[in-house]
Amino acid sequence: MDEKFVIAVRHGEYESVDLSSLGRRQSEILAGRIKNLIGKQQSVMVFTSPVPRAQQTAKIVAEWIGVSVVVLPELELDDYSRGERQLTALLSMAEG
Repeated sequence: MDEKFVIAVRHGEYESVDLSSLGRRQSEILAGRIKNLIGKQQSVMVFTSPVPRAQQTAKIVAEWIGVSVVVLPELELDDYSRGERQLTALLSMAEG
């Protein structure tokens, strides 16, 4: 049986709505760590909210691991408890 796991991250440091130069570097470091962690997994997906800094972080990670980004409006958070419920629902759908 293939091992399944989810890695949930927040965007890197930002200025206004975009990643700062430090945020881009943080995203590159994150991407390298995720790439090492997942190894040669056959099925990898990157999801992001429509928030620009989140999309920028996701794009950097996705480019490092060779996949595309899926933007899900449902991931745009207005509070953490709602976000936790949304993530739980998405994980349930992925297993279904």
